[in-house]
Amino acid sequence: MLLTRANDTYLVSIDNSLYISRDLIEWKRVLRLRPSNIIWHACNTSEGIIAQEYGEAPTRLYVSSNDYSWKPLLSNVDLDPKSRHFHYIAYDSYRDIVWITLGDGNLVRLAWVKIKGNRVKYEAAYRGPWQFVPIYIEENKLILGMDSGIAPGGIGIYSPEKNSMNVTFLEWPGIRHAQMTHIAKVQELWLATLGVPGAVITSKNLVTWYLIHVDRPIRCYNMMLSTKENMTVVCTGNKLMIIPLLRIMNMLNARKAKKVMYKLSRTRELILKLKGFAFILKRIEEYG
Repeated sequence: MLLTRANDTYLVSIDNSLYISRDLIEWKRVLRLRPSNIIWHACNTSEGIIAQEYGEAPTRLYVSSNDYSWKPLLSNVDLDPKSRHFHYIAYDSYRDIVWITLGDGNLVRLAWVKIKGNRVKYEAAYRGPWQFVPIYIEENKLILGMDSGIAPGGIGIYSPEKNSMNVTFLEWPGIRHAQMTHIAKVQELWLATLGVPGAVITSKNLVTWYLIHVDRPIRCYNMMLSTKENMTVVCTGNKLMIIPLLRIMNMLNARKAKKVMYKLSRTRELILKLKGFAFILKRIEEYG
């Protein structure tokens, strides 16, 4: 899994190890985790590269200023002792912080960390029942893809200035939990990958989503996508796909794309909110 490129170096995560290369020929292992864990995401920041561990608790964020020497920054337990692991990290250049999603079954779902030299500051941003993985950052808001065990799917929109989260609940008929693994925007078009089902979907408004590709059978929970101005590259469980943006736009304009995810009815939305409230009460009791 190619995580990122920074300072003329490439970072690749294989099994429980993180490797680095300057020429894509010679590789050096710079980080090794416990056998059950992986480095899932990484991002470039003003203070260096941060890599995110995923797996059994505790998982950690690791930071490097020179690509070769890495040190732990903080663990998911530091943010929420009931959490299992980190889900995703993304650097926010507008606020010079790194946003973090985490789970499972805990209350702190979104947090941020700021590094300035040897000083590290972190804080929970959103506590609640709704769990997320991917983060897309805009100047005034964050867009988060849902990865919930109590909701069929959805999109969260978080305002850092107002410290508020608004959730739109979505469903894919026949799929119990449509869990997003990546979300991106190209021009005015939203693109996302789902782990279950293994699919690539697109939307113009974050509410109604259309199918681009689906793996049958599902071979890979962790689909990844990368976007450029005129295309998107998707790594599925069994292939590498290059999809021109024009092809996606033509599918939508010709109404040839299949609508697969859309907003829940108000009645079902209300039922989900009641389930979320019950979740919070139960977790508050467990936290003591």
